Amino acid sequence: MNPSDDDIVRVATGNMVQVEMWELRLKEAGIESRVVGDDLYSSIGSILPGSVELWVHERDVSQAQKVLAKGPGEGEEQEEPAGD
Repeated sequence: MNPSDDDIVRVATGNMVQVEMWELRLKEAGIESRVVGDDLYSSIGSILPGSVELWVHERDVSQAQKVLAKGPGEGEEQEEPAGD
């Protein structure tokens, strides 16, 4: 099966706060993304580290990785995005 530009790909995992900050950075860069696992996180907290994920369309993976690799913005902690 060949990948499509509309396929979605996980580009990062982490705690809820970090993933939401990454999502905001992608949005500011014009990249559509989706946080997955936030409902699980809110019900059991940090018992499952890395259970919150950030997904983008296949066509945006390269650009998203560049945005996330730029490092933390003001007030952000440094944590590496998970690459697949």
